[in-house]
Amino acid sequence: MVKTAKYNVPGFSKGIKLIELLSETNRPLGLTEASNLLGLNQHMTLRLLQTLVQEGWVIEEEIGPKYRLSLKPFCITSKPLIRNDLLQVAAEPIRQMHNEIGESTSLGILNDNRVLYVLHFNGTRAITVIGHVGNRYLLQCAAAGKVLLAHADESLVDRLVAEGLEALTPNSKTTKEAIMEDRAKTLKQGYALDNEEYAKGLICFAAPIYDYTGHIVAALNTSVLLLHYSMEEFIEKIGSKVLETSQTISIALGHIPSGNQSQTVLQ
Repeated sequence: MVKTAKYNVPGFSKGIKLIELLSETNRPLGLTEASNLLGLNQHMTLRLLQTLVQEGWVIEEEIGPKYRLSLKPFCITSKPLIRNDLLQVAAEPIRQMHNEIGESTSLGILNDNRVLYVLHFNGTRAITVIGHVGNRYLLQCAAAGKVLLAHADESLVDRLVAEGLEALTPNSKTTKEAIMEDRAKTLKQGYALDNEEYAKGLICFAAPIYDYTGHIVAALNTSVLLLHYSMEEFIEKIGSKVLETSQTISIALGHIPSGNQSQTVLQ
């Protein structure tokens, strides 16, 4: 049930929507296009744009004029992440692992009904997997998402089902039964695989990261192309390093491994 806000500032809400629009667009927008996309009149859109320009959040380019987001929002909103213990602890071990394996590596956390990447290193091959901090992916298709989903309440699965399970490839899980089976397998083996479920030719391996309370706080993921590995080679050569690094980070966060968390066997 959605709660009705007791207080609301319409102009402020419109400004937030404008910032979101500019952040999701990979090119500068003109006044007319921005107002059409927002569903606002041009006068209101111009006032919002000019206010953001004055505050340094938006840059006005001379030709057009057209508008694009500056880096000021990132500088401000990234500060909570910088202060986050998880990133402080995880960054260096993940960097070391990436330097060793040279494959696309990322750290994902649960964000609503998606996995959100808060740390990412692109692969170093000429043909490789690339990504960006801030990217969000379907939980049931991405290996990191599967790890997070496996440790979440079943009600999250129900929300995904209600949302509609999109088939990105023929291998994507599109029923609750398939997702529940995948959850049980992930919990039993201590890691998750994406076997061309998000994109054809792409396979991923992800392992959980726990905090001192024993609760999962993130998933460490590595993605490669079948061009370079078979699934068996990938699990053998890369999977063990992902598991080792995820455990290193968990221990640094105060976690004491027990049960299958300390006895994960690659299958």
